[in-house]
Amino acid sequence: HVSADIDITEARTALMGRTVEIQSVYPESSSSLRVAWQVVQPHKYIDGYFVSYKEARARKSFVSVKVHHARATSYSITRLNVNTVYEVFVVPFYKSVMGMPSGSRRASTHEDIPSDGPRIQNISMAGDEVSIFWRALDEKETNGLLEGYRLLITSSPQQKELANLVVSPSDVSYKVGLPKLREEDITSIVVEIAAINKAGTGPFSKPVQLDIDVLLSEGRVINLDSSGLAAGADSTNVWVGALAGSLALFIICIGLVPFAVMAGRLVWVFYAAGV
Repeated sequence: HVSADIDITEARTALMGRTVEIQSVYPESSSSLRVAWQVVQPHKYIDGYFVSYKEARARKSFVSVKVHHARATSYSITRLNVNTVYEVFVVPFYKSVMGMPSGSRRASTHEDIPSDGPRIQNISMAGDEVSIFWRALDEKETNGLLEGYRLLITSSPQQKELANLVVSPSDVSYKVGLPKLREEDITSIVVEIAAINKAGTGPFSKPVQLDIDVLLSEGRVINLDSSGLAAGADSTNVWVGALAGSLALFIICIGLVPFAVMAGRLVWVFYAAGV
């Protein structure tokens, strides 16, 4: 028992000074960092290390991983967020004694391709130019610095590529010239958009298929609902139907008013008569 107390006391003394120093922290992938360290004051009172980390800009507590190896000099931190800066430090330990932590280092995980495609909001056509409007991708979905958007337009049913171009990351609309659209035997076109960053091109948005006859009605704007489906002439019919239904309900309600008044009078008569 006495020797055990002496052992712990000596361990505390040995670990009071700076024992470990981080050499490097660097990204291995979009979700992992590699931490490397060295022992600057070697002694026998080291059983292993705690590798602690957290998002540098977040008000969160540090997460600690226990490395059970006295001779370990590196560790891979996994399951991290994409393109995120982390703060890391290392603490040596011996049994129940914690040593002096190393200085902290910061590093960012790699970028990854965007996780989603932008949502197309509406499309219009004037002359030979098709104007496409979309909603900018959320920063959490870009997984890195946005470098642009890829616009892809194909014909249907031929599946011929009519346009494939990259536009500025600040754009949320773009005009694409399709001069041969009227000449070729094309019944409809399909429009898709994908986001691009340093890691590559993300998935395309939900394809939007548009009828050429509707598009060639110049000045016609095709609005898209939340499901990404075009709402052209049919949407007008829906609005007219809804308006007609509301008007009919209003007329019915007005017609019921005299009956309600008459029923109220009858109840009053019965009540006065003591029935």
